[in-house]
Amino acid sequence: MSKNLNISLRLYFFSEFIHQHFLFIYAGLAFNLIAFPSSYQLIKFSITKETVGQIKFYPLKPKKPT
Repeated sequence: MSKNLNISLRLYFFSEFIHQHFLFIYAGLAFNLIAFPSSYQLIKFSITKETVGQIKFYPLKPKKPT
């Protein structure tokens, strides 16, 4: 019981850390997207209190030659 409580507390504090630093993380990602658009991936964020931090990576589709 105490082990589960400890893990949940850790996850809660981690989620608070993510919420506090989300703008800095997003700014860094935006800079990388502008600086290296071809080598980057489309990133979809879903960070809430319930899902502590889920970052999903979707690889870019290769461009078709015209």
